[in-house]
Amino acid sequence: MTSTTARKPQDDFNWDVLGPLGALGLVLLLAVKFVGARPFNLDNDSSAQALQFAIGGAALWVMAWGYQLARQGKPAHKQVLRDRLLVVLGASAFFGYFNFGHLHFNNFVHVWDTYHYYMGAKYFPEVGYENLYDCAAVADAESGRTDEVRRRTFTDLRTNIIVKSDAVLADPQACKAHFSPERWAAFKQDINTFRGFVNETRWKEIHLDHGYNATPVWTLAGIALTNTGPASMAQLTKLNLLDPLYLALTLLIIWWAFGPRAFAVAALVLGLNFPNRFYWTGGAFLRHDWLFYLVASICLLKKEKPFLAGFAFAYATLLRLFPGLVAIGPAIAAFEYFRVHKKLDPRFLKYVAGGAVGTAVLFGSSLAFFGGLDTWQKFKTNTVKHANTPLTNHMGLRTVLSWRPDTIGQKTVQGGTIDPWAKWKSTRLEKWHQALPLFLLVFAASIVLVWLALKQSGPELWLASALGIGFIVVGSELTNYYYCFLAGIALLHSERREVGMMIAGLTMLTHVINWHPLPWMSGWLDEQYVTMTLATLFAVWGIAWLFTRWGVEAAVAPEQQPAVIFAGAAGVPARTDDGKKDRKQKKKR
Repeated sequence: MTSTTARKPQDDFNWDVLGPLGALGLVLLLAVKFVGARPFNLDNDSSAQALQFAIGGAALWVMAWGYQLARQGKPAHKQVLRDRLLVVLGASAFFGYFNFGHLHFNNFVHVWDTYHYYMGAKYFPEVGYENLYDCAAVADAESGRTDEVRRRTFTDLRTNIIVKSDAVLADPQACKAHFSPERWAAFKQDINTFRGFVNETRWKEIHLDHGYNATPVWTLAGIALTNTGPASMAQLTKLNLLDPLYLALTLLIIWWAFGPRAFAVAALVLGLNFPNRFYWTGGAFLRHDWLFYLVASICLLKKEKPFLAGFAFAYATLLRLFPGLVAIGPAIAAFEYFRVHKKLDPRFLKYVAGGAVGTAVLFGSSLAFFGGLDTWQKFKTNTVKHANTPLTNHMGLRTVLSWRPDTIGQKTVQGGTIDPWAKWKSTRLEKWHQALPLFLLVFAASIVLVWLALKQSGPELWLASALGIGFIVVGSELTNYYYCFLAGIALLHSERREVGMMIAGLTMLTHVINWHPLPWMSGWLDEQYVTMTLATLFAVWGIAWLFTRWGVEAAVAPEQQPAVIFAGAAGVPARTDDGKKDRKQKKKR
């Protein structure tokens, strides 16, 4: 007589395959039926943000589930399902960056941002860092829009002070003298093209920004690409597709170096973090090239290719400068290696050599093309000017230390003046100078924290470089959309599963700060971005702490076995702890 065990209905349901597919299907359904459909009176952006928040919550739940299982001594339970769900949620988050395919809801090209980087690069030999807005006003006037120009105020790019257009109109030759007749005609044509994309109010707002700010190295590529023809929507669309390509390559190189789990957590940063959402630089011209090279440098270190990593890091730094702060991490690792081994780390020497070669090639190319150091000196002047121009969407430790409850925007903005935010800007600068000693103290403490982390966890260069991402938050003040650099620190999820939970929680918190649902939460941008910076600072410090002796003692063991994403999807069995139990039972029978 033989005995049989009745099969439960759920035994025939392959959660490892159908669960992730169901999650993906739900996201796609909501992308079509919810986002942009103005549900519950939500506007387009808010509907996309609501789905982004939900994806962040789901990813946090999946990682917290694995964390709890590990604490219970069952780290491999439902591992395949959890890994696949996390990858689906990561891919969904990346889709969410593009507002789930809706882009800017009526177009792809970000006209405002593209205008600055397209026109600034294409006509850099003529307008440099200071004359773009002046020459645009002159071109508009010559194209029959003189009355419109007279109504316009714009930023004087020499001082970043808002002025009227009278002086520019009184001496148009001051601008035109920098152009040949052919180049001036082309400039006017391109200005007319961009003006045709927007109304008068938007055109005025565009010229209240702060001009063209790219480095001479970035400008090398910008000049080459923009001078392929006159501006048109077709040309701009082709050029601006480079950015999605760079973002996709960033995630692919993460998968190559760290695997699907780190890919998913980095995608949460790119797609869900409110400060760097598509609204700001999505559909713009070559705004994420630096991110690819920065993340690639960490990935190449992980794959034991330090020379190439150094070259990529040099390129990222010469494109945007602030990535250079990440080098503090590898420098600390080199110090710790020398302290222990009494010699320099040969990998660090190759990394430095790669950076030196990259700098020589790229910096040297810019010197050759622009004819010496003069362009870099002008870039330095422009950068210092911007460093002394506070913005409501600035983020960084400096932003936090410049905050005072009595100098916030809602108490200092002066309506009816040519620049209502002038008093707010001046008080922010005043408070920053007062807080400089505290800034230096916190910066030094951050260095000590990273050293303690590397002392405990080992002076691995890739680990140090990923931890070095935090120095961008501590050491620089950037506009919010650059905070996609947090994708670099997300790679540490491969070593500490708590990192992913922190990242997911941070992205969700930034949305809550934006929504300000509680009475005591502010809806003013200057206060919101201070709060988001505080949250980010605590996140990067918390991540560094996880690698110290105290953090290691408190952390749960990381996921050791490689993620199974595709095995089992086409009849190949996936190895799980449940599968092992089934095989043991079969042997007994």
